[in-house]
Amino acid sequence: MNCLKNLTLNLEEEISLLDKYGLTPNELLVLRVLLLFQDGQEEELLQRLLATLKRVNIQLREILIELQRKEIIL
Repeated sequence: MNCLKNLTLNLEEEISLLDKYGLTPNELLVLRVLLLFQDGQEEELLQRLLATLKRVNIQLREILIELQRKEIIL
């Protein structure tokens, strides 16, 4: 998943990642924001994502569990 370090993916690349790793669009978005946050960047972006997920009733915990099950994160 080294291509996620360069977070300027085009739509075709994003769809390829969804297909290759069996991700949902929500999982890919969360993963991309977590990678930015892990590098010490974009804390505000993480906060905005968390607020948005809560507002639309998407459980971050469920996304993280699914990413673990797919062996994308530990």
